[in-house]
Amino acid sequence: MSIKLDSSQIRCSWADKRKRIIIPKTLTPRLAEIIGIHIGDGSLHLSGRNKKSPQFQYSCHIEEKNYCEKFVILLLKKLFNVKKIRRKHYGNEYRIVFYSLALTNFYSTIFNIPIGKKSRIIDIPNIITNSNNEKIISACLRGIVDTDFFLYFVKRRKNNALYPVLRGTFASKKLVKTLKMLFERFGINCCRYSENRYDKRTKKTYPKHIVQISGKKNLERFIDKIGFHNEKHVNKLTLIIGPEGIRTHLWPNGDHWFLRSVAL
Repeated sequence: MSIKLDSSQIRCSWADKRKRIIIPKTLTPRLAEIIGIHIGDGSLHLSGRNKKSPQFQYSCHIEEKNYCEKFVILLLKKLFNVKKIRRKHYGNEYRIVFYSLALTNFYSTIFNIPIGKKSRIIDIPNIITNSNNEKIISACLRGIVDTDFFLYFVKRRKNNALYPVLRGTFASKKLVKTLKMLFERFGINCCRYSENRYDKRTKKTYPKHIVQISGKKNLERFIDKIGFHNEKHVNKLTLIIGPEGIRTHLWPNGDHWFLRSVAL
């Protein structure tokens, strides 16, 4: 069942009307996924001389450029008809930028996305967490995992078996609590914990909050229920598992990848 969105109070600028920006009327898995992507790698700021120009920004490592170009930008075009997008490079960082007052109001009003710094206060919107539609919840989770989680394998000493770990590190404690709750709703066991980390740039120590999915069964269940869109995870699976002679079955099912079986 689709969830209707009340966008009657969303203000549009003359530029939005000229660009024919679309404001979705229902909450769909695609919309939930772009919200997840924004939670992970997005930001929304007021820029310009008078700090009145609403700027959307999505940043990723240059190695994820393909995901950004072929998936994130395509999603923005399909959902909102965003066509004028700037690309920027800063060392190993790849960044896309666009402007829209209507989408700023839409994100902040409907999904409670903060304008300005969000890292310590961001959370998954209630309209998504309270949904009975598993596709909407899994899409949002996939967007967050694709942008802000790290997949790696640890060799166990006893039998040299590879032990998979999927980990996300955030400044927002409430986001980690919500992620754990939603993963467990899908039957994916995970743990969460906090630790202090030193930032070389500011020379200060900050608390970081981690949610972690570990083990073959949990990884398989995650990919069966949620899956990946970002090739970095799929490529890592094939690169890390393949050379060890471990049998894997990866194939696209619908709009994301599934891991069928891994003999760890």
